[in-house]
Amino acid sequence: QFGRSLLGIEGEADYLHLLGAANSGAIRYPAGGSGFFNGAFKLNQFVISSYADADWLMMLRPRLGLTANNWLFYVTGGLALTKVQGQLLFTDGNARGAVLGAFQEANIDAFRAGYAFGGGVETGLTDRLSLKAEYLRVQFGDVVGHQVSSNFLSGFTPPSPQNFTQSMKLSANLVRLG
Repeated sequence: QFGRSLLGIEGEADYLHLLGAANSGAIRYPAGGSGFFNGAFKLNQFVISSYADADWLMMLRPRLGLTANNWLFYVTGGLALTKVQGQLLFTDGNARGAVLGAFQEANIDAFRAGYAFGGGVETGLTDRLSLKAEYLRVQFGDVVGHQVSSNFLSGFTPPSPQNFTQSMKLSANLVRLG
């Protein structure tokens, strides 16, 4: 039998290390395996890689729950803040002979606001001590990186700027015991 309902606000600051990385591996250009350009080592593949990390997470979120005997079952959701750092990299070339063709890089270093939602259960062990298990999904949406450096050549005089924009998503599933 459920008893009372409960509404409260929880604020927290966590030090953690969220790290995500991806690498496409070598992807062959669709040119019948012969590659682009002339020469002994034709450009025939490209690699896209990225990583992102966040070292801290702050959240402010209400909890809404129901009590049953000595148990609290709740849902929660609200604001999440972090600083995202990362790098996106594109290279092409030929693995044979370590020939490098194009190279383009973008960095990300930004404070991001997102949201957290989840739920949990808590039970009282004594009048001052409780045990809690909680699941949270944290999402920060798209993070955009603009070109930092590139060796792409331009056929225009004076050289025209090359603009590149990449994006990534940062999210995490957190399971916590307390």
